[in-house]
Amino acid sequence: MRTELENRIETVTGTVLPDDVRIVGIEGTDIIRSEVIEACVREFLPATISSGRWQEDPASGIRQDLLSSVDWSLSMVAVRGDAVVGCYLLSRPGDVNAAAAELSGTGVEGLALVVLKSHRGFGIGRALRAVPEAMGFDYVVGTHLKALGNLDHWLRRRHLIGEEDDMWITAEVFNGPLPVSSPQPAP
Repeated sequence: MRTELENRIETVTGTVLPDDVRIVGIEGTDIIRSEVIEACVREFLPATISSGRWQEDPASGIRQDLLSSVDWSLSMVAVRGDAVVGCYLLSRPGDVNAAAAELSGTGVEGLALVVLKSHRGFGIGRALRAVPEAMGFDYVVGTHLKALGNLDHWLRRRHLIGEEDDMWITAEVFNGPLPVSSPQPAP
């Protein structure tokens, strides 16, 4: 039987997850947080190395960045059987508060969304992406390394709301308009 959150996710996405996949909160479960962090490190390491960020020890940089930011009471995992097959690590907007200041309502920052390659194509990523809206948040913000050159990918569903030296800041607003003053990326 699906939980209320899983039912809201299915309503938001129109996607029905496989019967053996559950979306559950990390806090209050037996899920080992370090395993979730390490899955994110493995997923993000090649891109982080190519971006030049944390040149001396990129794995430790990713690990420390996530551990210092994750709000485990908001973060969710996708579980198939006994195995974690995906996660969406969330936090209250911290460093991106200035860029998100013009957004109305209550938001959350998406820190890391990972679905194991062997479990892609089942709607798990789409379901995890819908978690903030299904939880009742008005928007989700996130930062993206400029060096990855994937801003166009993010702008399919989000809007550019700011930038830092090496990062773009985007937002997906679930209810209501975006502020008119959204910046445009430099060519």
